Amino acid sequence: MQYHQIKIKTNSNERPSFFIGSTLRGAFGHALKETTCINPTYKCKGCFAKDDCLYYAFYEESQGYRPFRFEVGLGSSTYDFSLYLFFNEGREEHISDVVSALKLMLSKYGLGKKLLKFPQAQLSIETLTPLFHTNSLNSSSTVTIKLITPSLLKDANSKIKTDLELEDILTSIYKRKSFFEEGNAHVKMPFSPKYKIVSKKYNSSVKTSRQSSRQNKKIVLTGVTGELIVSNLDIESYQLLKYGEVVAVGNKTALGYGRISIEQNV
Repeated sequence: MQYHQIKIKTNSNERPSFFIGSTLRGAFGHALKETTCINPTYKCKGCFAKDDCLYYAFYEESQGYRPFRFEVGLGSSTYDFSLYLFFNEGREEHISDVVSALKLMLSKYGLGKKLLKFPQAQLSIETLTPLFHTNSLNSSSTVTIKLITPSLLKDANSKIKTDLELEDILTSIYKRKSFFEEGNAHVKMPFSPKYKIVSKKYNSSVKTSRQSSRQNKKIVLTGVTGELIVSNLDIESYQLLKYGEVVAVGNKTALGYGRISIEQNV
């Protein structure tokens, strides 16, 4: 799988709110629709062009995972962010539409309550391939899985899990991997993870909020941040975790949730 990463440097000292994932997704959606919509009614339902519409694929398509995600932090000092694109074959031609929408978002719509605009923002694009196939793992290493933004993984009763196991994280990543590469979100991994728990340090009460335009109300989401440290990890699990640095973990990743980083400590 190839993916595209667009990095945005706003060149501004304006400080955003605690979590801007929902702000970015909403503003980008407005700009993308303005950039791509060719339907005179401006409505998606029953649209003659929806099968080829990038806005429909990003915001309206109900099957599978969103083919994009914003990467942000918590309590950042700037509005800088990244946008990851996971295009199906044949969608690469739409990168110019994404760039146009981002520029429109930053220069016309603005971000945050003050609708701050960033006309001097710089955009850079990279087309990459996940390097998980070439990642080596030292057998004597410990591996730290850091949950940077709240992870929203649900249990069988659709409640957010507060004590994540390594299998929870790996399964979520594998479902995304199989969907983006094969078109189907397989639930069962083709291997059994091997590891020993060294420590867990979770904060299961990190609250963020997003504004739902469809429900016309603010929705508060509580997720899990922190870190999980393991030893004696098998190479398949390590490679999959590195893949997770690209596709993220859990629900609402398009808004910036579920960002992780993986560190090998020799």
